[in-house]
Amino acid sequence: KPEILEKTNFERYERYKQIEENEVMYEEFMMEDAEYCVVAFGIASRVAKNAVVAVEGGQIDVKGDSDAGEQGAEGSQIILKNVSGNTTISNTSSAIMYGDYYYSFATFEQALEKAKAGETIILTKDVTIESNLNITKSITLDLNGKTLTAAKEGSDIDAIWVRDNAEVVITGNGTINASFDAVFATGTSKVTIENGKFIGAAEAVYAQANATVIINGGTYKVGHDGASKDANKANWRNDCIYARDNAKITINGGEFAYTGDINTENFQSDGNRFLLNCRDDDYKAGTSSITVTGGTFHKFNPGATSSENPVASYVAAGYSSVAGENNTYVVKKDN
Repeated sequence: KPEILEKTNFERYERYKQIEENEVMYEEFMMEDAEYCVVAFGIASRVAKNAVVAVEGGQIDVKGDSDAGEQGAEGSQIILKNVSGNTTISNTSSAIMYGDYYYSFATFEQALEKAKAGETIILTKDVTIESNLNITKSITLDLNGKTLTAAKEGSDIDAIWVRDNAEVVITGNGTINASFDAVFATGTSKVTIENGKFIGAAEAVYAQANATVIINGGTYKVGHDGASKDANKANWRNDCIYARDNAKITINGGEFAYTGDINTENFQSDGNRFLLNCRDDDYKAGTSSITVTGGTFHKFNPGATSSENPVASYVAAGYSSVAGENNTYVVKKDN
């Protein structure tokens, strides 16, 4: 009878509604920021998943030919991090880590363009750039033991520019080798360097405007070594760490030295006087500062430096600069 069928249909509708609200079973996979969605059921879903992620021999590798990185730049290639955390990423220079996954990119510039605030960019092979990289987002840069070289024949190139109000963390024990400044911070940006090796022909680290730089470890060298041989010698400033305007630099650890060829015709005769340096007028006005609570300094005493006039100390209260072996000074906390 129609009235019985109608009642049955309403009952089933209510049952289906409850099932939809309480018992729906599905899995979302890599849907964050996805441009396309593949929907599959049963065995077909496994095939769909394997189409974007391939696992071989306990490692994860990007599938595809030489343009794999270009595909990754469009977000079509995703690399899953395995249980041990080891990842092999082929045909790509950079990747963005998002949760447990990596998105691969052909160039560092592409990864930087696509990265969102809070994400991590991982250098997956040695890279050479011919123009400075402008970072205006708050990200983590994981050098991953690789080398980022900024060099162009006959040009002076900074490697990393951190601008605006970006907050950037540099880690991964890699190397940045620049024909001018390795790390340049400006605006109201904040740069925290955890480790690594930083070589600049002009400066290893340069901070201006209202920037803040915190150095917790790593090796910092200024002078012409490697990429920096392409630079214009007349522009060699030879300040390993430099602050001006209202910039503040804090050094909690690390090793600081000159390396290779230096310009003894500019500014200093011994090549060591300006290892750490603030612009004179700003330092005297109390606007720019370098504060040292740790680190090893070659042929330079941060507790009595003639880079300022009169002689000044960059060492924080409660710490001392102690002479060590091979004409070094080590900053330690007072007992």
